[in-house]
Amino acid sequence: MAELAPPTKRKIFNLVGESYKTRRGLERQTVLLAAEPGDPLILIREPDNEFDPNAVLAVLGEHDIGFLSKEDAAVISPALDAGVLHTAQIHELTGGVGQARNYGARISIAWLSQKLPSPKMRDERQELAREQKAIALEKSRDSQGRFKKDSNTGCGIVFLLLLVSVISFRGAQYFI
Repeated sequence: MAELAPPTKRKIFNLVGESYKTRRGLERQTVLLAAEPGDPLILIREPDNEFDPNAVLAVLGEHDIGFLSKEDAAVISPALDAGVLHTAQIHELTGGVGQARNYGARISIAWLSQKLPSPKMRDERQELAREQKAIALEKSRDSQGRFKKDSNTGCGIVFLLLLVSVISFRGAQYFI
């Protein structure tokens, strides 16, 4: 029997597809708004994925947040298929400010007994923009897409429930 080994020395990977909806229909941007660097992830293989038979989906709590790129998935998927023990976490949340309004995510993966690298926390600009976006989620929009004044449609409740599901998942370590 072949000895299991890490598929690569690299530990940090960019995700793709963060601007799409989750499998449950929630905007991945909303999930990333509630996420924190260091949150644990589950990596799920999707061999029947119509776009990439090596697809690897990153899942935070109950919500998928994106895929490894095709190039990275081609390297990582054989190790996942072979059952190589690993841990994964959000390494860094990018964007969310200025011209880069959408969030992106970089994840870190540690294989076997390797240690995960320390996550890169948000900077002050990202934190401020995050607070403003969370407040905006609590406001409803009119037919032209503008925020209505002093209205609340319950989006804040959805965000709060999402935040609770993500927080309840934090600290858990999973091996797939």
